[in-house]
Amino acid sequence: SRLRARCPFHQEKTPSFYVNPQLGLWKCFGCGAGGDIFDFVMKIEGLTFSEAGERLAERAGLQWRVDPAEESRSRRRAAIRRANELAADYFQRLLHSPEGREGLDYLRRRQFTDQTIERFRLGFAPDSWDGLLRYLRQQGLDEVIAAEAGLARERAGGGYYDVFRRRVIFPILDVSNRVIGFGGRALDPDDPAKYLNTADTPMFKKGHHVYALNLARPAIMRSKSVVVVEGYTDVISLHQAGVENVVACLGTALTQDHLNLLSRYAEEIVLAYDADAAGMNAAARNIPMLEACSAEVRIVVLPSGLDPDDLVKQQGAEGFLRALENRSSPVEYEVDLEFSRHADRGADGLARAAQQVVSILLRVPDRIRRDEYLHRAADRWGLGNPSRTLAMERALREELTRRIGEQRAGPRVRPDSPRDRRFVTQTVARLSDQALTGVRRAERQLLAAALDDPRRFASLVYDLTPVSFLREHQELAAAIAAAVAEDSTPTAESILARLPEGSPEHALAIELALAPIPASEEELRTAAENIRAYHQFGKYRGRYVVPPNDEQSEPPRVDDFDELRRRVSKKISSGDFDPEDPDIVLYKSLTARLHGKGRLEFVGGQSPITPAADPNTFQTAPEALKSVLPDHPETSSDEGS
Repeated sequence: SRLRARCPFHQEKTPSFYVNPQLGLWKCFGCGAGGDIFDFVMKIEGLTFSEAGERLAERAGLQWRVDPAEESRSRRRAAIRRANELAADYFQRLLHSPEGREGLDYLRRRQFTDQTIERFRLGFAPDSWDGLLRYLRQQGLDEVIAAEAGLARERAGGGYYDVFRRRVIFPILDVSNRVIGFGGRALDPDDPAKYLNTADTPMFKKGHHVYALNLARPAIMRSKSVVVVEGYTDVISLHQAGVENVVACLGTALTQDHLNLLSRYAEEIVLAYDADAAGMNAAARNIPMLEACSAEVRIVVLPSGLDPDDLVKQQGAEGFLRALENRSSPVEYEVDLEFSRHADRGADGLARAAQQVVSILLRVPDRIRRDEYLHRAADRWGLGNPSRTLAMERALREELTRRIGEQRAGPRVRPDSPRDRRFVTQTVARLSDQALTGVRRAERQLLAAALDDPRRFASLVYDLTPVSFLREHQELAAAIAAAVAEDSTPTAESILARLPEGSPEHALAIELALAPIPASEEELRTAAENIRAYHQFGKYRGRYVVPPNDEQSEPPRVDDFDELRRRVSKKISSGDFDPEDPDIVLYKSLTARLHGKGRLEFVGGQSPITPAADPNTFQTAPEALKSVLPDHPETSSDEGS
């Protein structure tokens, strides 16, 4: 009978790899690869025919007769394998000698038991330049073989030296339990290379192998799941705690070869790194590779910045397994990462995040999965508010459709045309380059709150009309006011429907409908008061009346009028405005005196007629300047009119 499985040589969801044990043949109807057992071993292990034959003969307990042309190469590979095995024995023996006490103490501090140390064949490399080389020579292996095995390096002036010195050694074995390389952890605190791995050799490539797969494989095949962590000690601690379906990449980011290797044994690959791990960020950036993997790839961000070793020591295997329950897809992980990066940057930050979310979704090749991720992203942004979630989903879908269209047809001729329907982020990207003033920020907080609950808008800004708002907010404020007045149950959707799609006002409404709002009513009331105070002062049109006998009273004085004006302007623009503020009171009094009562009794330099139309408008200014500013010899009554 035929056996069927997912092909180990390409990514697929539906099994198309068939084996006929009776004929000794295999064939993948997905990628077209096929052959006999020699072809399979050559392809799966990256070996030549002779090397594959030698491997199979070794497993069968037979002697393989190689082609004379291959014999030298075969002998060299056998010598490298022997060098690795001898080196592992040497390191292991030294760990339990007086010379290795430093290494054994380190492992004890990591709380590794004797059984664990023995199971992982841990060892110690002494602080010697040629200790291993001398041992290998005693066993009949020269320095050249040691260098080819990655155990020694050639000196610039001739000769060789040991690569691993004063390090705890972690042997790396393949699934057949053969030593193929080593990792070393420095015990010298001044050593710049904390961890050091064997360089690529004919037997070992970091991007093709993982640590502890030989020990983890039975548990992986039972659970159909493999957990990938970042470090050797993470793996060892978890295995010791009883979580044995765990491996680690070897000082490199997850690669396609890693995925192919692990997919042979598992249906699910879980990346469990700490949040700041370089490997995590590198893996999450390569979403197409992870999404195309035949196994389901999931990501877990461990709590409180703990690495797996710390977590299992503090909370045991149960704590680690609980953390695994919160795993998510790579796309969901990166979307959440974007939200967390921009969470404290207000509406503009969220709009920036939305741009990045669309870019992330564009890297998902499967349309059905992409739509599902889009819905989840909108739900994540909606924060439990159905109308906000719906608005976000529509906005994301519109931008995604536009971007896909641009990829297919190229960019539009007039990307900034008002007729070009764009998602809010295109507008917001420009707005966010400008610092929001305090008044603009306060108005947006109120508008965002109104979109969340339109009925409370009227109670907050009862004495302001839409035209009282900054010009960029007036259309939205008018739409909210109209919805509150005319709709029985006003919602964000009904407000959006009142604004032309694709317009800046519509984009702003979507942006604010997605923005976080102040947590307390007190904050909203403060925002409303700041707006009210700003507009009360900034648009003041009252008439100045000189108080009785004011001309005879002692006028207020100021040493630096420009500095006073700067302070007042800063308070107005920041929204930190109080009409009773001494600076404000003084400034209003001074400007009134500087400009004078005037024939039309204007105030604040905003006369309804220009100085050219009425030469008498500023006739009192020079005298006022003299009375309130420090003495300036160059100021005379003949100036300033």
